[in-house]
Amino acid sequence: MKCTNPCYAPKKTKKKRVEYPANTHPDLLNLLMLLLEKDPSKRITIDEAKKHPWVTDNGKVILPTIAQHCVAKVNMEQSEEEMLNSITKLSGFQLAFVMVRKKKIC
Repeated sequence: MKCTNPCYAPKKTKKKRVEYPANTHPDLLNLLMLLLEKDPSKRITIDEAKKHPWVTDNGKVILPTIAQHCVAKVNMEQSEEEMLNSITKLSGFQLAFVMVRKKKIC
C-alpha cells in the first residue's frame, strides 16, 4: 500500500484489510482484530485486553486492572535517596512522574 499523498493514507488504511503472517497464533489474531475494531463502541478495552487468553496465556498470568494500577500513590516528600531506593517499587510511569516533578529530567 504505497500512497504519495499523506492526507489520503488514513482513508486508504481504514478501508484496507489487515493481513497477518500465516503462522500467527489464533489467539493473537483474535486479540488484534478486537484491538483494531473500527467501531470504538465495539473495540476491546484495556482491561478486557489484559484478560484476553493470548495476554494471560489462557489464564495462567493475571495482570492488574487499570483501577489496581491507579491505587499506588507517589510520595512527593521523599528525599532523593529515599526515592532512588524505592525505584524497584515504582512503575516506569510513576518513576518518570516523580523525576519530572523533582526536575531530575526535562
